Amino acid sequence: MWGIYVIAVQLVLAGGITEDGISIAYLGATGIFVAIIAGLLTVEITRLLINKKIYIRLPESVPEMVGDSFASLVPLVVNLALATVVATLSTTLAGKVFPELIMSVLAPAVSTMDTLGALVIVIFLTQLLWFFGLHGPSITSAVWAPFAVAYASENIAAYQAGEQATHIFTFGMYYNILQVTGSGLTLGLVIFALVSKGGEGDVFEKTD
Repeated sequence: MWGIYVIAVQLVLAGGITEDGISIAYLGATGIFVAIIAGLLTVEITRLLINKKIYIRLPESVPEMVGDSFASLVPLVVNLALATVVATLSTTLAGKVFPELIMSVLAPAVSTMDTLGALVIVIFLTQLLWFFGLHGPSITSAVWAPFAVAYASENIAAYQAGEQATHIFTFGMYYNILQVTGSGLTLGLVIFALVSKGGEGDVFEKTD
C-alpha cells in the first residue's frame, strides 16, 4: 500500500501540468532525485500518522480488508496534499517544476561528480570498504548511482539526437567496464591463473 502512496506523490511532484495533460519529462531518470525524496518522505509521514493513530478506525466487526481500505485514506490524502503544496510553491515562487528546482540546487554537486577524479575516488573508496568487511557498492552507490543514471540517460538522448555523449561517470561505465567481474576485479586473477605455469600438485591438471 505504501508503494502506491509513493507513486502517487511522485506523479504530483514530477508530473507537471501542461496544455496536453501531464508532462512525463521528469518521470524517467531525470526525476530520480525527486523519486528518492518522495519515497523517503512519504514513508516517514505515513509511519508518523500510523504511530499517532491518525487514521480512520472502524469497529472490529468490519472485515479487515474493508478496515484497511478506510485506514489508508487519511495517510494518502495527507501525502498528496503536502505534495500538492510543495509542487505549487515550487511553480509559483521559483517558477520551476519541483524536479527542475531540485536539479538546479544539486547542479554544483552533479557537475563535480562527472569527472575522472571523482570516478577514481569512488572506485578507491568502494574497494577500501571491502577491506574492512563492508559491501562497498551497497554503501557508495547510494551516493553516486542517481548521478550516474541521470548521466547515462542524457548520453543516450544525445546519441539518439546525433550529438556527442559528453558524460563520463555513467552507470554502465562503472559496472560494465570498471567493475567487470565484481568489485574484486577477479578477471585479472582468472587470466593469471590461466597463463600461469602449474607445479606439482596443481589444481589445474592438464589433460590430453
